[in-house]
Amino acid sequence: MPDETQSPAPAPTSRRRRLAIKLGIGFAAALSLFLLVVFVLPSPLARYVIDSQLENLGIQHDGIDTVDIDLWNSHVRAGPVTFHSGEAQRGQIGETGFDYSFTAFFKGRAFVQTFYLHGVDLYIARLQDGSIEINGINLREIGGPQDETAAAEQASEKEGPGFQVGVERFEFADSQLVFEDVSGGTLSIEVERLTLDRLLTCTPEEPTTFALEGRLNEMDIAFDGTVVPLGDPLRFTFNSRVSGITLDRVARFIGPTGLAKQEGSVNTEVHYAYAIHSDGRIEGTVDGTYTFNGFEIATSEGATVTLGKALLKVDLEQELLPEGSASATGQLRLEASPLSITSAAGDAVEIGEVELAFSDLHFAKGLERRRRLLEDEAAGSTTPVADRRAPSIVELMIGWARELGREALTHQLEIDGRPTLALKDGTVRLAARDGAPGHEIRFQDMTVDLGKVASEAFDLGVSTAGSLEAVVSALRYAAEDGSARAELAALNLKSGTIELRATTEETRLAFDLEALLDRLAAGGGQGQALDLATVSLTTGGFTIRQSADSEEASGPVAVSLQNLAADLPDAEGGTTLRGEDLELNLATFTLTGRESEAGTFAGSLEARGLILERGGTAPLSVALASARSELQDVRVVPLGPQAEVTGGLSTSLAGIDVQMGEAASPLSLSLDNLDSQIDGLQAGGFDSGAANFSLDNRISLNGLKASLPLGGGETAEATITSLEAPLSELVLAGQSLRAKGALEVEGVSVTTGGEAGQSLDLTSLSVSGFSGDSESGAEAESIALGELVAKLTLPLPGTLTAGKKTQDNAEQAAAEAPAAETAADDGGNGAALVFDKRFKLGSFTLAPGSRIEITDGSVEPPLKANIALDELNLGPIDTGAPETRTDLALALTANESSKLRLQGWASPFKPKPDFEVTSRVEDLSLPQLSAYAAQAVGVNIESGALTADVAANASDANLLGNIDLKIDDLFVTPLSEEEAEKIKADIGLPVGFAVSILKDSEGVIAFGMPLSGTVEAPKVDYSEAIDKAVSGALASVFPTNWFGPDGNTFTMQPAPLEPGTAKLTADGEAVADQMGELFAGKPGISIRACGRASLDDLVALRGGFPEPPNKLAAPDSPASAADEVAPAAAPGEAPTAQSTIATAPAPEEVTEPTDAEIQALLSLAKDRGVAIRQYLEATYGIDPERVPECRTTYSIKDGKAPRAEFQF
Repeated sequence: MPDETQSPAPAPTSRRRRLAIKLGIGFAAALSLFLLVVFVLPSPLARYVIDSQLENLGIQHDGIDTVDIDLWNSHVRAGPVTFHSGEAQRGQIGETGFDYSFTAFFKGRAFVQTFYLHGVDLYIARLQDGSIEINGINLREIGGPQDETAAAEQASEKEGPGFQVGVERFEFADSQLVFEDVSGGTLSIEVERLTLDRLLTCTPEEPTTFALEGRLNEMDIAFDGTVVPLGDPLRFTFNSRVSGITLDRVARFIGPTGLAKQEGSVNTEVHYAYAIHSDGRIEGTVDGTYTFNGFEIATSEGATVTLGKALLKVDLEQELLPEGSASATGQLRLEASPLSITSAAGDAVEIGEVELAFSDLHFAKGLERRRRLLEDEAAGSTTPVADRRAPSIVELMIGWARELGREALTHQLEIDGRPTLALKDGTVRLAARDGAPGHEIRFQDMTVDLGKVASEAFDLGVSTAGSLEAVVSALRYAAEDGSARAELAALNLKSGTIELRATTEETRLAFDLEALLDRLAAGGGQGQALDLATVSLTTGGFTIRQSADSEEASGPVAVSLQNLAADLPDAEGGTTLRGEDLELNLATFTLTGRESEAGTFAGSLEARGLILERGGTAPLSVALASARSELQDVRVVPLGPQAEVTGGLSTSLAGIDVQMGEAASPLSLSLDNLDSQIDGLQAGGFDSGAANFSLDNRISLNGLKASLPLGGGETAEATITSLEAPLSELVLAGQSLRAKGALEVEGVSVTTGGEAGQSLDLTSLSVSGFSGDSESGAEAESIALGELVAKLTLPLPGTLTAGKKTQDNAEQAAAEAPAAETAADDGGNGAALVFDKRFKLGSFTLAPGSRIEITDGSVEPPLKANIALDELNLGPIDTGAPETRTDLALALTANESSKLRLQGWASPFKPKPDFEVTSRVEDLSLPQLSAYAAQAVGVNIESGALTADVAANASDANLLGNIDLKIDDLFVTPLSEEEAEKIKADIGLPVGFAVSILKDSEGVIAFGMPLSGTVEAPKVDYSEAIDKAVSGALASVFPTNWFGPDGNTFTMQPAPLEPGTAKLTADGEAVADQMGELFAGKPGISIRACGRASLDDLVALRGGFPEPPNKLAAPDSPASAADEVAPAAAPGEAPTAQSTIATAPAPEEVTEPTDAEIQALLSLAKDRGVAIRQYLEATYGIDPERVPECRTTYSIKDGKAPRAEFQF
């Protein structure tokens, strides 16, 4: 039976309908699901996922519901969305979204057509631990550590072809990002618009363009360019424009600058083009300008920097390698004006215009840092600061180069290029400090061109080579207190080669330099002034090097000064110096330091046209036509006050002219040339104040002329043709000076002007074998004078005329007299010649043919004498050996007839000197000495010749000898009657009579004078000899009764006459006979006969004696001038002698004579004189002229017998 449940088979149409229905329902379901998935689920699902994730991360948010994913239209939208964490301010994404290509997914690409972000507002902070927070959301915390396995898988997934992505356009606009650093700085970025176009991985070589406009801390920024981020290499180019850069805006991010004032702005416009290669190498170019305006910066301490405007132009090609090295080539140029920099201490630099340019620049930074060339002295030195050595000269010269080399070594830097610097209107001010005034330096233009600078780094070192050309114009310096000033028209510096090589072991700087200063003018506050037309300094191949244990500076140096003028005024009139040229050329100039500190010099110093003048009360002028000195291997060890100097020095001076004193009577000296050669110099002790030196020296001069004022308008002129002084040794040790050598002088001439002209000419002077010591003395083998010719006029200027004394001289003579008397009383045992130093001379000679012409104007008429020195020899002399006998030989001729010869020896330095000499004077004409006799004794010597022999010796200072004088044909006359009477009063005889009676029958006077006493107090008894001669002559002529009891008193007896008459008594005739015999034996004498009338004659004339006759006149009764009547006495007559008579009455008993009686008495007295002449003539034939008249007198007071008296 069939199954009742089995349905019958459906019809075919129903099946098809059911299938259609099923398919429709399935399609509707699928479509519904598709529509749900595409249009409904994405947005809620995305919102859910985002919200869940943010909740899990603890991020507070709002606006997730704005997420809209439209798969149909291929775009995603969201916003505004806000988010933050904790109390942080809210971040915001105002609007974001992107459009994509759905079909590109089927081609293995994720392609975004447009991706935009608008209205983004983020607050980003960097914390103390280095983590980053965005609106309170810590990125480190939400990121967490990445699993290493996952990271490896991600890395492996990146390998292979990958999924290509791309963005046709990215736009970021109307947004603000604020970044706050842990240091306190804030960076605010306002993005108006940022776009990127066509960033596609499918076309990696296609450039992506970008543009950015916005503000950075209110500074306007704009960038545009292209980038190939996926190419190899990665390349990008862009233009950058930034304006409104200020320090305040920059300081918001970098933090407080600590500046009190920071004004100014910077604008930049730069083009960049870079390529980043796959191996990490980066290369590119930078080309642009940086503009600076209105900069004014001040520190809290008071330092300031101001800059009006500046423009920096950059054109560089750069390369950076991944291992850290870098290089750059191109050009830099900076233009600025005006620039001012002031320190807190008040120092300032002001520049009107600045131009700094680097052309052909090449800069390179090495691979790794190098060791420092020098360790930091403060940290690395164990030597106490107080004990550290002061910087040496070499350190001061190379210190800057060492520091530059140290920095270059530290970073292994290389810099090549052609740097130039130009400054205009510059001022440098140094403020006053430590009691010193402030200073100011100004210049108009300064240009510095370093030429082509090339540097190279090598293993542990760097080298730099270049050149220098610098010019400074209108340079001025002044001290603010006016104490100093200087002006320079131009300064030029030029160096063809400058090389610096610095390693860890040594720093070396080598250069040549030409420096020229044009028209230098300097001055001081007291009127000091210095002017130079030019100053030049030249070096060639100069080298300075320094290492850890040595240092050296060496090379040739030349300095030249042109047209020097210096003025140094003072209260005494000031000093001026003028010079045409001064040149210093040191072929060798070497300074070494550290363990072997020394200086070595060789070269020359030349000067031309030097004039030094000094004013004031003692004016001085020194002119030098030319001078040259050569340093010959001079070495100074060490450098400083303790230096020892060795080497040689030659000096040559020409055209020397020296003027001293007032212009009316200056002392002047001129010299054609002077040469000096110093060898074997050794000097030192400069630090102790007791300098010492030793050397060999040879000095020569030629053409010496000197003029010396003598007073009264007279001058002395001296010349020396040549002088040679070779010194084999000259040593100064402390206060001791020692010398050895010789002296040769030729052509010595000395003359004086005026009426009393003097002159001396000496052909030569030679000193041989000289040695001297300031402590012990001096000695010479010989001193030889050549032919001497002298003219001497007396008196010498400033001396007394012969026979005259001033009061001062009289007082000096009176003061010296006791000393002389004391010496005489000493008996000659006074102190001997004592020398604190020894003087020794082998011989002293004068060449034959020498002559002296003497004119003595102190007497009238002037004396003229010509003396020929035939021989003069003296020696040896030795003050240290008193027993030495010094031989002496002298021979001279006076006026071609008189001769003097002297021979002998002496030991003058013994405590009691010894000597033995003989001398002879022959035929000395006495009339030529008449003028001296006239002044000395009042007589003229009319004729006569002297011959003298002297023999003297001394033993133990006791003098013994004799002087024998012989005078032929001596005849003298008194200058006047007064002088005759004076001489007669002095010697008791008329001078003519005395001379006559001294002569023998042949007219010769001869007598001897003994010498006795001591050397210090000699006795020459010439008065006793003369007295004995005169007394002997008188005794041979006059009766013995005319002499007194002692035989020396002489009185001529009168001839008595009878009272009242002229008749001789018997006694009178006896006296007259004695006088007659005297006249007959001495034909050259003359004696006056003088008649006298007395009281007896008056009584006789009156007829006899009065009564009582027992009253007699007292013998030698005094009589007054009123009691005696006589004619006026003739000039030169002496008063009559007095005698007494016992028979004469008392004068009071006789009345005064009448006039007639007076005449009778005078006539009687005259007749008595006539009676004597007549008796002598009649009896002995005596010429009456030999018995001249004399004054006749009478006196009633005369109690002597009537008589005739005789007078010489």
